[in-house]
Amino acid sequence: MRKIAFLVLTILISVSFSFPQEVIENPEKPLSSNAGRVLKLKEEFRITDESEEFFFKRPGRLKIARDGSIYIPDEDQFLKFTPDGQFIKNLFKKGQGPGEIQRFFYFVLHDNSIYVYDSMGVKVIHMDKEGELIEEFKFRERYAYLLGVLDDNFVLWNADWPGAEERTGKWHDVPNYFFIVSKDGKAVKKSPSIPIKWYLERGISMSASRLYTAYNESIKTFFVNSTREYLISAWDIQNNKIIKNAYLLCS
Repeated sequence: MRKIAFLVLTILISVSFSFPQEVIENPEKPLSSNAGRVLKLKEEFRITDESEEFFFKRPGRLKIARDGSIYIPDEDQFLKFTPDGQFIKNLFKKGQGPGEIQRFFYFVLHDNSIYVYDSMGVKVIHMDKEGELIEEFKFRERYAYLLGVLDDNFVLWNADWPGAEERTGKWHDVPNYFFIVSKDGKAVKKSPSIPIKWYLERGISMSASRLYTAYNESIKTFFVNSTREYLISAWDIQNNKIIKNAYLLCS
């Protein structure tokens, strides 16, 4: 047992040193003029498991509807809770038929509806707040994420990945794009490139940052953060331009 543990530890150490390490030095004086604040967390509600069954496996991307209902996607689950955290139902229907999801999915809340993007089935499922199917839209190409609903179109996100011959153990600025796609699956508009840094080697991939987006419907603009430096890029949809770059100062 000790030999096995030592072998595993040796492998982990070897892997950690196989990646190039970027050293980031923080300035002695914080950049923010309001540094040193202390955030105090306040519990609003608690979701507890029932009947000796656990609700969550790998939850994420929680969203709250206008009426306060809470929607949480999980592994083969799409859970709905009341505003105070009481379980209502699981909206997930596994399969390949109408209204069914194969596995991975992303969703947006729009008006009084839910739009679920099944990336494996390459389709958008339009359902009501209780998970009942309204209609379904098949796409011609596969996208990574569904980000929003714009008028009578969908806004999706995708990346242009380097080929296998270019994945030689180095960092790449991988081009990423917004796409506006009509309900018949045609790409109506494609944004300028927003690069995201990835370390790519055959069988290995690692991102230097996470992707976060937010949509301001009143000015038809998507905001995206995709760098470790908290750089915010704004995509002006009407003019199809990246119009603003700004650094957020964190305290």
